[in-house]
Amino acid sequence: MGMPRDLISRGNTAVPRLLLGAVFGWAIWAASPSLTGQVEPWDSLSVYYSASLFVAGLAATLFRPAGWYWGPVGVYGGQVAYMWFVYFPSLPRGDPIIFPAPIAVAFFGTVQALAGGLLGAGIGFVVAWAVGGKRASQGVAPDASGSGRLPSS
Repeated sequence: MGMPRDLISRGNTAVPRLLLGAVFGWAIWAASPSLTGQVEPWDSLSVYYSASLFVAGLAATLFRPAGWYWGPVGVYGGQVAYMWFVYFPSLPRGDPIIFPAPIAVAFFGTVQALAGGLLGAGIGFVVAWAVGGKRASQGVAPDASGSGRLPSS
């Protein structure tokens, strides 16, 4: 079994979105101690964690409505990767590692990223619709796939 076809098909943006989302998810955790004073971002008394997740989901999917969900999946993956490779190893010896933390992040730390991703996809849809409308009013026909892209010559 290989990777799912939609991840490796030519011209697809799933892998870049996954990676961009992962970078944002990692950065949320990495920046938390300096921005909030808390190692775990959800321990902050501010809206840092929720707002960061929302912005990360938005930024990972902005202007790309198709396959928007890959950005928030990457945000989750980046957070879990940070926990496993940086946070858990830095705990004092004998300190219990809370294994349900990645599961908690899945339930409570991705809702905001999904909401941001939906907004980013919505913005992308509106922009594509507006650009497609301008092309139609200028006499440019969309290509046969209906994607609104100009036919390549």
